[in-house]
Amino acid sequence: IMKRISLMFYTLMTTMACNEMKPEREPVAPLATRSAVTELGHGAKKAKAVETSLSSEDAALVVATVGKTEITLGEIDEQLAEQPVYVRARYNTLEKKKEFLDNLVRFELLVQEAERKGYDKDPDVVFAMKQQMAKKLMEQDLEKLVSMQDVSKQEVQSFYDTNKKLYFKPEAVRTTQIVFSNGEKAKRIRNELAVAFEDQPRKKRQLFTKAVETYTEDPIGRAKRGDVGFFTADGRSPETLKPLEDGPSQAVREAAFTLEKINALSPVVSDGEKFVVMLLTNRRPEVSKSLAEVKQQIRNKLFRDKRDQARQDYIAGLRQKAEVKVFEDRLARLKDKSAQVDFPGSDAAKRMRRDAEAKGIIEPARERGAEQEKGSP
Repeated sequence: IMKRISLMFYTLMTTMACNEMKPEREPVAPLATRSAVTELGHGAKKAKAVETSLSSEDAALVVATVGKTEITLGEIDEQLAEQPVYVRARYNTLEKKKEFLDNLVRFELLVQEAERKGYDKDPDVVFAMKQQMAKKLMEQDLEKLVSMQDVSKQEVQSFYDTNKKLYFKPEAVRTTQIVFSNGEKAKRIRNELAVAFEDQPRKKRQLFTKAVETYTEDPIGRAKRGDVGFFTADGRSPETLKPLEDGPSQAVREAAFTLEKINALSPVVSDGEKFVVMLLTNRRPEVSKSLAEVKQQIRNKLFRDKRDQARQDYIAGLRQKAEVKVFEDRLARLKDKSAQVDFPGSDAAKRMRRDAEAKGIIEPARERGAEQEKGSP
């Protein structure tokens, strides 16, 4: 565990080594790679194999000792193998390899001195080590709990069948409408709109909305500026595929689906005792995706769900074994005065307003009131 503390000094030593050793405009390899410091340590067996031309005997050769710590030839080979190609090329001579080894020695010297001074017990260092341990556990152990192979074809099929509304949306249109109780009036307004559309083709939506506000006899529709929303040819919601409550009648739906272009004006549609004029404001084509098209997408989702559940179960098991106890009532004792906002009372607010008025930051209340009266109808 002590070797893992060396992670905290990696960045510091890398900077020091580079600043001292770097020739002008020439790159220098880092003192030690993160994986070598956290996983390998000096002389420890690394989890992930690195290609090497060394024999096992040569790899075990000790090239330097720092106190009781040994640095082997195999470790240097592994560290160099983790560097970028251009760095490895720079350290391809014996002199540069000596320089690289010197980096490792100096790094270990700093680590050991830090341990002697007790920095391995420093709260920041201990917390950083705990973070790395928890991260390693998540990466190495928890990721192995579930694999993609754990998602069966039957589960994918079941999800597709249960959630077909995600992969199938019928054709739908959206309209704005004006409702009349008199057919002749409906025809007259419709013809006036058609002429206005010819004169101002770029303002069709504005012209129709104004007509809704002026003429519609549907109070609910007036509040929504005549917007009916999306609906399918059989009167369902394209999102839920459920029948719409108070949706347009069959006659209105049939007329709406005959409109082809956006902002097209419908003829007068007789709807029982009402007469409707519509404007097509949007159209959605049918969307239909087969299981083959979305199979991998579903597998990925189910895999993520299984993985998240496995993690939750794993942590729940740890919690149970550890007999965790939480005393939430004691949290009330934790108070941060710096985070508490002191809102001014009414008297203080009045003083602040008077000061702002005196400095000209805001207008006096009387002048603001007078301006509001002038602007009111």
